[in-house]
Amino acid sequence: PQAQAKGKAQAQDFEAMSLNSMFSQMTSGIKGDGPFGNTPGTGVWRSMLTEQYSKSFAQAGGVGISADVYRSLILQQASRAG
Repeated sequence: PQAQAKGKAQAQDFEAMSLNSMFSQMTSGIKGDGPFGNTPGTGVWRSMLTEQYSKSFAQAGGVGISADVYRSLILQQASRAG
């Protein structure tokens, strides 16, 4: 049970990381107007925002990446166990 919980958490973290990469690419070209305009701090703020978005999406079920990663982890463990 502990290994399964750890596997699910790792799969969810992987999905959050993948979503963060996708969201970062989606917002990289946004300039100008917004809550903070186009200041030097906007990039830092935006990176923290996309990180939180990605974690929230992954916790809410994401886009299905974590389920596939978890399944792969379980299959690898089963093949090692013999």
